[in-house]
Amino acid sequence: MKLTIGASTEAIFFKNGGGSPNEDKKGSAVGMIGPFSWSCGGGVSMSMSMLMVDVSIVMADVMPPPLPPPHSRILNILNGAVLLQTKQLIGGMALRIEARQGGGERGKWSGGWLSSNVFTADNAAAAASYTKEQAKVLASMLADGNTSIRVLALVGGIAMTITSAFGVWNRFLGLNWISAIVEVYCCILGMAIVCLEARSAKIPLLPKKVTDRYEAYMRKYALFLSFVSGRGGLYFVAGTLQLSQLSLVDLLVGGYMALIGVTYVIIGKQTSSKLSELRKSALSEPLLRKKFAIADKSNCGSLSIEEFKHMMTTEFGIDFTTRELEVSFNHMDSVHERDGRVTLDEFLQWWTTCDFDDASMAEFGLSV
Repeated sequence: MKLTIGASTEAIFFKNGGGSPNEDKKGSAVGMIGPFSWSCGGGVSMSMSMLMVDVSIVMADVMPPPLPPPHSRILNILNGAVLLQTKQLIGGMALRIEARQGGGERGKWSGGWLSSNVFTADNAAAAASYTKEQAKVLASMLADGNTSIRVLALVGGIAMTITSAFGVWNRFLGLNWISAIVEVYCCILGMAIVCLEARSAKIPLLPKKVTDRYEAYMRKYALFLSFVSGRGGLYFVAGTLQLSQLSLVDLLVGGYMALIGVTYVIIGKQTSSKLSELRKSALSEPLLRKKFAIADKSNCGSLSIEEFKHMMTTEFGIDFTTRELEVSFNHMDSVHERDGRVTLDEFLQWWTTCDFDDASMAEFGLSV
């Protein structure tokens, strides 16, 4: 048995005791966010609920044991076929496998083999490690996006800077002062886009000292530009501003930049949603209970606001501002009764229903 992480889900079943695959029992499906189901004709049906994880399982020389596997139960017996259901937690991801064992030589196997071979410590560690890697990838995408879209935005910023600079000169010569001022704004925004994307795409168009200083100012005065969706909003505004000039070049460059902005916003929202789902699924309820118990220094079954802040910082890697801390704590504290403390049930309900902002989601992704 081999468990690997790849770009698709594939299962190949060999004859019991044989070495050649049954090609008619081979199927594949691309993994996706959320639950999905995959079935192989007459042999096996698999239902997985996972996040950003594609699993490839290859099984050979399967010897079915006579007893149902641990953590399993018989769902149904129909026409000699036994439907088994196995549930186990692998690295924070719930894997549900339904194994149908029927008559015939081909594809004859049992969920017990899966329980003893799939649910191993090595596989659990590999899955947990992959989950952490994906969380960090998502956190990086939330801040920078992917390389291809960054390069497109950089090209748009360069084009916007050049065309707007020429536009300022043309409108100045034509004594069109209002349009000249708009072109100045577009030129400044174009240079800002170049600085932003040269930093994100790691393209050495500007000296590192300049980009580092620019990033420091950005984080201090315009933190929303640190995230894809925030930059997308800026790019859309810049593009529509240049569109208002109504010349052919301005229409082309402005429309292109506005489209890049919309794409950035979509990518940012999708990535934030994926990371939010990972946050809710990567930590099981028993693990959340354990973290809560560690934070409960007084052993009274509830947390004060100071204990809650310490737990979020040390256990989850999320550093709330004073305002975010007060809003979150007061929201939890008002679920049942406002007594200045948060119970475990209130915390669990808040954890599975609240939506963090992009900054908090990125912090969580980098700390998983």
